[in-house]
Amino acid sequence: LEADIHLGANSDTLATDGGIGDVNVTLPTIEKSALLDGQRAGDTPFELILGGDSACVDGKVAKLWFETAQSPLINPTTGNLKNSGGATNVEVGLLNGSKAVINLYTNTGSPTATVDGNTATLNYWAQYVATGGDAGSGSVETNVVYSVAYN
Repeated sequence: LEADIHLGANSDTLATDGGIGDVNVTLPTIEKSALLDGQRAGDTPFELILGGDSACVDGKVAKLWFETAQSPLINPTTGNLKNSGGATNVEVGLLNGSKAVINLYTNTGSPTATVDGNTATLNYWAQYVATGGDAGSGSVETNVVYSVAYN
């Protein structure tokens, strides 16, 4: 299995890592035998460093909001990202920096970060998740649209 994930920002003015807010995450290639029904594999850390937005003010708390209406690949049952590639029975799950599962449909479990120096760092993990049976061979591709909320 080989995966590419695209996280697209809801606004082209949102800056992450010094650039526009779209992020691509590539999971490692794994053997399908490593992903039996219900198992998770291929843990891949990534971070979003927020800044450059007028709302990114010191002391505010930043959090991503995953946009269900604009993200048809969010599975409402599992909270994972459905696969649009060729591999069967495989979804992509996101976890927070503590490796707690994030439900992308309900937006529960997402990390938060307090803005300091007009930046905030949100830490995530992405991983393969076998759903509905053992994973089949092929590519794994998915995407999600997010917004940033500051409180």
